[in-house]
Amino acid sequence: YRSFQDAYPDDWQEILDTFDETRIASGPPLTVAQRSQEFTRLTKKVTSLVNMATAKHGFEAALLMCGKVVNQDASIGYIHTTSGAEEFWASRCRADEDTMVGHFKAHVYHQASLAVVAEDVYGEAQLKPSEKKIALPGRHARAPALGGKLMAQSGTFPWKLLPTELAHHRFVMRGYPEDMLMPGEPHVMVARPKGISDLDKRERVVLADALRSGRLTIEQQKMGDLNKTSPIIFGEAPPEESMHARGRRMLVDGTIDREGLAC
Repeated sequence: YRSFQDAYPDDWQEILDTFDETRIASGPPLTVAQRSQEFTRLTKKVTSLVNMATAKHGFEAALLMCGKVVNQDASIGYIHTTSGAEEFWASRCRADEDTMVGHFKAHVYHQASLAVVAEDVYGEAQLKPSEKKIALPGRHARAPALGGKLMAQSGTFPWKLLPTELAHHRFVMRGYPEDMLMPGEPHVMVARPKGISDLDKRERVVLADALRSGRLTIEQQKMGDLNKTSPIIFGEAPPEESMHARGRRMLVDGTIDREGLAC
């Protein structure tokens, strides 16, 4: 061991850490009990490290840790504050330690779920959202840009209320794909609409592809007023073999007609 340290005087600790990380990552999947044991060992190591840094250098820390495998890590959670950070959660976050662990778990699980959905939608079809980000009209957002990635800036994505939100901010959507539910359109197989989650996997891939390619855009309405009977979402023209001569339009009040683009 001494010879190893002499051979790599500057890198020996990093080499050992990398080896340990590789060993853990390349090992077989852990059981629930093994994950709990590994987590406990990690918390002890981290706690010892930060407490030592506090005693030696006066560094302070407030830590939250949990696992992100939802169906295995429900019992895994850890919170720790060094002596100089005591009462941080209660005074700054207005929550005790158990509540903070609960909020942290909820946040991590939510992010993990979003990652799974994104992989499911974009992975198999080899589609990726555009790098250009656009704020979709939300409760308190404005979006002057065109094309790119749709993002809700304030809470829940306003899918069912999208026509109203677009009209409120004087935007129109053009190039909406033909063969899929429009925003807020009721699903015949769903008793209680759930918003954008009513789209099936194929429809989500089609929508993502329309955004990625730039066929689906949001434009600012510059002339005239928008009322309940104004078209707010314009569908793309139907294919030549379609039984419809014109594409769909959705009005501000949610009505859908076939007075859009011709074949």
